[in-house]
Amino acid sequence: MKNRKSLVLLLLLAVCTVVICGCAQQEWAAVYYDIEFLKVDGSVYKTFTVQRHRGVICDMPGETQTEVTEPSGKTCIVYYKQTGWDKATSDVVSDMKVNPVIDESSTRKEYTSFLVIFTDKDGNEISRQIVRKGEAAVPPEDLGEGMIAIWDIDFSCITEDIVVRGTIVAEYADYVFDAVDGTFAGGESVKTYEQIRYDAFDLGSIEKPVAEHMNFKSWKLVSVENDGKLVKYEAEYEWEKYTVTFIGKDGSVIGKIENVEYGSSVAAPEPPLVAMYEFVEWVGGDLGNITGDTVFRARYRGIEVLYIYHDINGNELTRKVNRYGDVPVEPEAPLVEGMTFIQWVYDSAISYDAFGNAYLNVYAEYADGVYYKVAFVVDGVLAHAQLVKEGAAPMDPTDIVVGFVPDGVKIVGWEYAVETEDGVVYERFDFATGIVTRNMTLRAVLEPLVPEGN
Repeated sequence: MKNRKSLVLLLLLAVCTVVICGCAQQEWAAVYYDIEFLKVDGSVYKTFTVQRHRGVICDMPGETQTEVTEPSGKTCIVYYKQTGWDKATSDVVSDMKVNPVIDESSTRKEYTSFLVIFTDKDGNEISRQIVRKGEAAVPPEDLGEGMIAIWDIDFSCITEDIVVRGTIVAEYADYVFDAVDGTFAGGESVKTYEQIRYDAFDLGSIEKPVAEHMNFKSWKLVSVENDGKLVKYEAEYEWEKYTVTFIGKDGSVIGKIENVEYGSSVAAPEPPLVAMYEFVEWVGGDLGNITGDTVFRARYRGIEVLYIYHDINGNELTRKVNRYGDVPVEPEAPLVEGMTFIQWVYDSAISYDAFGNAYLNVYAEYADGVYYKVAFVVDGVLAHAQLVKEGAAPMDPTDIVVGFVPDGVKIVGWEYAVETEDGVVYERFDFATGIVTRNMTLRAVLEPLVPEGN
């Protein structure tokens, strides 16, 4: 009996051990969950298997792109920038799908296909299609027996959504081209081409009319009549265009206006301020009617300046008003015994009185002794002049007046007129020995050039 009790106790102990071990195994077994990080389009970016109560960190892509098909059927590539994830993944307790958080301000679309709609001239839709970017749309063909469409815009390279409007015409029709404001080479204003197949008709082959001051631009479809059998076009023109340039007093360009249409007006720029001068007007054409390339030049005039003339002692002689830059009308200088008036000497700068009026002091310059004016004439033209003291000799100006010598001749000397009983004769002047005792004129003695080698 005692052995039987011992056996039962052993069996009970074994059962308890099994139960306790099983419970322990059940309590400490690891649990794992799948965490999916998704893209904007719902596809999986990355997947992680994470133990319960553990966390996971997923990197974020930079600028990301995905292709999307819109309800209209158009396709586009969406570019976006991610700023985070919409769920925390620091303590995982279940399977999760984590979506990206997007910076909407950085999102942009680049369309890879576009919607093309074909309509009749009244806007009624004939057909529509989705066309890949850069490819050609295919126009509808079922337009009625013997009828074709004249489409208003080009659809050979689609880069945006467009509506192509068509005018239904007969396959064979008469075509009338109206020159409107111009004429054809033969003087006609209208040309007609009868029973021409439209798809074999080239608008570029039609003679371009000529209109005064205008350039032909294109043929414009204006009407389709007689059940599509009469098609009328009118010439479109654009005015000739010109360039208008504005030049300042110093010759520099201060403004340029391009593409000015014939007959148009232009607004002149503000003329630059020029010291001692006042702006008068723009010269060179009519600002209100441009008819060609035009250059306008700014015309100025000197401000009014009071010239105050003084004698040899600095005493005021007279006053004259003259515009700055103009050659002044100088007064007669007073005679001074034993001296000769040489010139009026002007101050180097303008002065201003208390009221802002400009004035310039001018002083008489004299030289001791008596001076005479010697004029040098070349081929009848005054080429040079000198003031020479009485009893002195002038300087030979032959090298100075070369610009006044006619082609094919040279100066071989100078001569002056002498009155005799027989009339005026000319004598050579010797610069080495000759002296001046009066005002006199010397004229150049010219001889033909002798070619070298002769």
